[in-house]
Parts: sequence; C-alpha cells; structure tokens
Amino acid sequence: MVADLASALGRDFPRRLVPAHFDRERYAHDAGMQWEEPAAVATPGSEADVVRLVRWCARHDLPLTPRGAGSSIAGNAFGHGLVLDFSRRMRRIVHVGARRVTVEPGVVLGALNRRLRAQRHRIGPSPSSEAFCTIGGMVGNNAAGSHSLWYGATAENLLAARFVTADGKLHAWSGPRSHPRAGLEARLARIAAGYRCPWPEVAKSSSGYLLDKLATPEGWNPQRVLCGAEGTLGILTQAELRTHPLPEAEATLLLAFTSSDAALRSVPRVLAHDPAALEMVDEAALDVVARRHPHLPRAARDAGCCLVVDLFGARPALRPRASALAAAARGWAGVQAVEVAERPRERARLWAARKDVEPLLRAKPGRRRPLPFIEDVAVPVAAQTRYVASLHRILRAEGLEAPLYGHAGQGNLHIRPFLDPRRAADRARMERVNRRVALLARRLGGTLTGEHGDGYLRSGVLRALYPEAADAFRRVKQLLDPDDLMNPGKIVETARARVAPQLFLDGPRYAPPPWT
Repeated sequence: MVADLASALGRDFPRRLVPAHFDRERYAHDAGMQWEEPAAVATPGSEADVVRLVRWCARHDLPLTPRGAGSSIAGNAFGHGLVLDFSRRMRRIVHVGARRVTVEPGVVLGALNRRLRAQRHRIGPSPSSEAFCTIGGMVGNNAAGSHSLWYGATAENLLAARFVTADGKLHAWSGPRSHPRAGLEARLARIAAGYRCPWPEVAKSSSGYLLDKLATPEGWNPQRVLCGAEGTLGILTQAELRTHPLPEAEATLLLAFTSSDAALRSVPRVLAHDPAALEMVDEAALDVVARRHPHLPRAARDAGCCLVVDLFGARPALRPRASALAAAARGWAGVQAVEVAERPRERARLWAARKDVEPLLRAKPGRRRPLPFIEDVAVPVAAQTRYVASLHRILRAEGLEAPLYGHAGQGNLHIRPFLDPRRAADRARMERVNRRVALLARRLGGTLTGEHGDGYLRSGVLRALYPEAADAFRRVKQLLDPDDLMNPGKIVETARARVAPQLFLDGPRYAPPPWT
C-alpha cells in the first residue's frame, strides 16, 4: 500500500519535487541509533510546494515527516511515510530587519550567523551542530546549546511562524500578543490555560509540547507550540527569529577541580556571577580529549573535572568580573587551578576541553560505541550532585564506562555509555540502564530531554512517566493533527504509530527489546 502511494506521488509531482530515485539509507535514520525506511522523499522549494504535498498526503492518508540536516539523535526526523527534505531547496534568508530575521526552514544556522555578522548580530541558541543544523530542525527540537543561559532556547527566540497543518491550511502565528485569535489559537489557549500538570521545573526542556511557554507576562505566544514539537503539529515553512547583538567583550575561565562532585557543588556559586555559558567535563571525558589534543591546558589534563565558563558584557566591566570570579573560585573547596583568557585563540584553547569531547568520543576505535540513549536528561541544578552520584552507581552496577559532559549551568548533562549493540548482553544492559535512569530523572524532578527532543527514542515512555502531562499533549495533537499525519510516533503515541524502529549502527540491524 505504501509502495503504491510512493509510485503515485512520483506520477503526480515533478521529479524536482519528488525524486524518482533517492538514497533510502540516507533518509532512514538521523545521527542516533535507529532507522526506518521512508516510502518516498520530497524536496519542496516553496511554501506552495509544501501545501500541495500536504494536501496530497491528506487525501491519500500518507504520513509526513519534516527533515533538516538529520543531525538529531533521538529518532526525530525519519518515518515510514513521506520525508520532506527542507535542506535542499528551502534555504532562503527572506528578510533581515532590526533585531529580527525571517528565514525558510532549510537555512543553516552557521550560514545565517555569517550573514548576520555584518550587522554585528547573531542567532542566540548555539547547538554544537551549528555548522550544519537547520533552523527548521532547531524549531522542531527547541534547540539550545552552550549559551542558552544567556540567550534562551529557540522557543524564547521564535517571534513568528508560518506553518501548514495536516488539512493543508496555511497558518501565520506570532507573539507576544494581548490575546489569542478565534479558532485554533483560542482552543489551544484553553488547553494551555487548563494545563496544571506536574511537569518538571527544569532550566530547559524539549520534551512534550511547551504549553507552559505560550502564555507569559509579556503576552500570548502561540508560535512557541511548534518549538520542540518535532513537526508533529504542522510543517514549518517560515520562521521569524530574534537576533542578538554580538557581545562587546568576552572572557573564558577554566576552573579545574579534584572531582565531579566538587565541580557540581560549585555550579550555584558560578551562576551568581551571571555567566553566558557554564559547561562541565568530567575526568573520563578530559582523558579522551587529552590523548588527542596536544594543546589542551595542563590544568585540564591534571583535573578530576573542569568547568568552562563564558562571561559576556561591556568591555570596561568584563575584566573586573572575570577577575572577581577567578579570585572567588580559587578559594572554593576542590579547586586545583583557574585559568582566564580574553583573546580568541586562548579562549578557543580553553573551550577545546569541552567542544572536542563528542567528536573524539565518536572517533574512538573499537566495537563498543558511545550510544546516545540516556544522553540528554535535565534535572534541577540543585539536584545535579544527587543525579550524578546515582548515575555512577547505575553504570558501575552494569560495568559500563561513560564520560560525562554538558550544560551544568542548566542541569543538562550528556552521557553516552560505551556498548556494543551487536551483543545481546549489551542490548539488555541498555534496556536496564534506560529504565533506571528514566525513573531517576522523574524522582529528581527532571526531564528525559533538555534540548534534543523525544523522537522515537523517548516518546514511548512519556505516558508512563508523566501521565497527566501526556493527556494534555494528546489533546494538543488531536487539535492540530486529528488524523495523526504529522510525524506519527513522536511525542504522542497513537494508533498510526508503528513498532519502534530498529537499532542501526555500522552493521547488522537489531530490534531493541521493548522499553516497557
């Protein structure tokens, strides 16, 4: 049936829009562990193309999945129906205005920031995939990155959005406004107003639908419902984003500690100095970087854990702020060394302790790979020491190695245990660790994903962990996509959602054990 619909698509649309031949393997997975082959791929070049494709799929009951760079790691951007690849042709920067920019969803963040540099502005959220991630994908995942302490996540920066719902209708939502418009907006507002679910109070989250961010003291922001929605509510065709002035001056501090516990206990003290970024790298991660990075500072090589801190501000005030933080840190328990840098080259040398961790982990030889199945938990900052201590106990019980790094200033740490998914014993370990970490996150008031989204990887456990919130999410999905055509199987479990996709990693494919 799906194959027949794929053939019909090819007959009804020109090949520039629906290629007759496409690389199924390329579109069957993202940068994570799973795969599911699509029926067909479309490369829309305009908003009108998107409307035509959505209406066709609605008539033929064929689901759609929007896709940017495919850099997500939770199984967000692939599916068994029609995949819409926005990275090929919808890459126009429509308008650059005063502190705002309007773009199509396929625009790459790095290219956009290069364009904005002429106005000495930038887009605030800065995921590590900035060189290739697209704006549409950032909206879909509510991307954040290292400097979201300063700039906020994508939701706080999305001013307006044009999108197509599953019935083929085009909508233009913007905010903040004084009140919702009649129709879909008003009904969404009623759901959001009744949203009193016990949902994690964390510094950042891209799990579920962000109902708590729609009505703010500044006004009504309906466009934010698309942030973190992973294309399950509508297909984004244009986004207007806030831009930020480049900092007048920047400084980076490397704080070397004897242990992760000492570093995490110092996080609230660093936050009191209003950092733009506050990142952590533990001893195991530092060891990986030190073996491959000859210019890593000696303080980082000898540390049990490091915090990397950015300060932004006016030039006259920045140096005293950096000096004050450095002086204070030297008196904290567990601090071994403090380094301060203001020149770009020296700042980059300090940041290497953090930025090079993930690519070097992925490049590590051997059959055991760093698998991203528990890598995006976010807990309240005050609970981080308990989270890490419990996490280490879980991993030790399974005999697993897992370097720890990430956004300590927001309680969002990344961890990728080394496992061989070809081995049944390691797949069983993955299942046990997954379950225990999810329950730990809930117990500490955390969320399973701070910035990478639910995708196939986490959507199936939302109802079990957060049943009341999951009911509210189901109502939003029913409102905007009643027939479940938009990226089914993500965030809200529905009848159309298929069995969880198989594992995919450099070789034979395995079906993982069911999560629950």
